[in-house]
Amino acid sequence: METRKTVRAVIEEVRNLMEEKNYAEITIKTFSPYWNSLIEYADSEEEKYFTAELAERFLNWRYGISLYTESSSSDIPKWRIKLAIRSIDVLSEYSCTGKIKRKRSVQGPRTPDCFLSPTKHFLEHCKSRYNSDKTIEFKQRYINNFLIYLCNNHIEKIEQIDKECVLSYMKTKTGWSQRSFAEFLCVIRQYFDFLYQNNYINNDIAKLLPHPRHGRTGTLPNVWTEEQVQKLLAAVDRADPIGKRDYAILLLVTHLGLRDSDVQNLTFDNLYWKECCIRLVQTKTKRPLELPLDQMVGEAIIDYLKYGRPKQDKSQYVFVRHSAPYGKCTNYFHVMRKYLSAAGIPFDREKHHGLHTLRFTLATRLLEQEVPIETISEILGHSSVNTTRIYLQVDLEMLRQCALDPDELVGAENGLQK
Repeated sequence: METRKTVRAVIEEVRNLMEEKNYAEITIKTFSPYWNSLIEYADSEEEKYFTAELAERFLNWRYGISLYTESSSSDIPKWRIKLAIRSIDVLSEYSCTGKIKRKRSVQGPRTPDCFLSPTKHFLEHCKSRYNSDKTIEFKQRYINNFLIYLCNNHIEKIEQIDKECVLSYMKTKTGWSQRSFAEFLCVIRQYFDFLYQNNYINNDIAKLLPHPRHGRTGTLPNVWTEEQVQKLLAAVDRADPIGKRDYAILLLVTHLGLRDSDVQNLTFDNLYWKECCIRLVQTKTKRPLELPLDQMVGEAIIDYLKYGRPKQDKSQYVFVRHSAPYGKCTNYFHVMRKYLSAAGIPFDREKHHGLHTLRFTLATRLLEQEVPIETISEILGHSSVNTTRIYLQVDLEMLRQCALDPDELVGAENGLQK
């Protein structure tokens, strides 16, 4: 039988764990007022033991926060609302798991109970089709926001939903871009098709919904010149522990074209030093990938592991945070911005300029060197050559070479007829 803990005991244990994990003293002090308020509330309600339900009631009473919709009915600043949620969430998380994550994982709005069963079935279906966790979370967020809208408009049965429900919901999203509308419709068509195929609904609503095209050419990332890439690498302070980490990360992407998600999840087991290669299962596609580990990349990783990686971290991840709580490094977007600025390289803020642009740049350079697109696809770990063809769109010179001359085509046809 699980032993219940008092509110004061949970708070004290969390405080001790944060100190043990070297959380900054200011962080603990910032959380303390919220914890004290929780104790006062629990005493007033004559609640001795900590529960997640007590925590939610406290946030709703003190700050007007509804975790169901992740909104607040009060005029309290958003930063204070987020801080209140985080300070109480660490208690709930510790109470359930005995651990504290670095920050609250945003689950998004919850699925209304009246639609829970079919939605859960759909998401399980997505998982069985090897959708990544991020993809499933992405779909769930779109679906749940739509279902909450339906509940707010007194539609609480799956068979009540029709095409007009979808269109009326979309009319409320005046701030959405064309891409957002297209993404929503793509997700909701999948959802309704699944419901129809599994007899949750009698009408095939998916076939009635529009199929807008937003294209991908408008959001192509920056492509860096070879000179810019070298300036970027030279801007890294390789005498600094964090610089050693970032330098190895940048080389993994510029030389091998790894996705940032695969760099994040890279473990010691993925490094085959004797064979001079990296073997992993890609986070996005779930497909195995093997790439050669060249000398420059290998030496950078070794330099980081020997002289940069924090000794306090005992995880299997190669690249980790350099401040408490230690663990997998999960945010690489700042890496590119930091070194683009340090190198004085201008970039278009309206276009993608994160770590992924180095992967994009590698593919473009390989294309310029007339490497077959099938080979580029294998290097990038794409599941289809068609995915790789997007890289043709940035190299107009190569694209013109790929186009057929109409006169040559006619000539070739005449030759075949002779």
